[in-house]
Amino acid sequence: MGIDLIKKVVIEKDGVYVSSHSVNDSSPYQYHRSSFLSDVYREEGQRGLDRTVLSLIYDNAELVPGHSSLQRYLFAIQPGLRQNEVAIKYFDLIEQKYRQLSEEDKNRLYYKPTPEARSYLQYERDMMEKMCVELAQRCEEYDWKRFMAQYKDSDRGARSFSVVELLAPDSGACERVFVPGMPDCLDDLQGCEKVSEFLDGLPAGSAVSATIDAYLFGAGETEPASNEELDVVAAAFDYLQRKDFIQLSRSVNFTFEMEQEFSYGDEEEDELEL
Repeated sequence: MGIDLIKKVVIEKDGVYVSSHSVNDSSPYQYHRSSFLSDVYREEGQRGLDRTVLSLIYDNAELVPGHSSLQRYLFAIQPGLRQNEVAIKYFDLIEQKYRQLSEEDKNRLYYKPTPEARSYLQYERDMMEKMCVELAQRCEEYDWKRFMAQYKDSDRGARSFSVVELLAPDSGACERVFVPGMPDCLDDLQGCEKVSEFLDGLPAGSAVSATIDAYLFGAGETEPASNEELDVVAAAFDYLQRKDFIQLSRSVNFTFEMEQEFSYGDEEEDELEL
């Protein structure tokens, strides 16, 4: 099996694009949309994409350093594919399992495997998956370190952003969108492309529930987060929550139907003390 050389992994509006070519191919790198990675990103978000890219790296792909999109993965596997502490832990477990096999089992791992050989191969797959899940958390740490580096100087002031959760119970459709500032009604979201795309895709008469959680980070005079800041926050959101680096300011809930003029019904707003 040939090794794929990966030069960049970029998230575009319509999916995940990869610049790559085979190590045996002398043609230029091809920048193309990966249906596989796009599906993973759509279903599992950044964390799922990170896990999958790392899995490819440990299978049959190699990173070509240079593009900023690869920095998160290079950070995750440093100081090397098998030299980082996470990989050492899991490869040691795999090696211990392998040593328990008989010589016959070892010789028949990939040709008419014995029950013990099949059990080992499944164990190896499970350990590799767990390893990539754990390494993907390092990608979140990379985002957090970048984020902290931007805000180590408190003179930058505070920033506000909101997480919008949309749910259409009848169809099961849902969407999570990060937006700058602190919108508190649907009218405030009409300029958001992702919100508009989600609502446009629903049939007339669909009931939609919305939750807008507004957050703050930093200190000083508050301004809406920039698009660049929002991208970093969105990528590291779960990690930043666990580290208590962002604070929930307020939560707004409302419902509406697509066939009517936007009506928010009974709004519920909770002000939280910081």
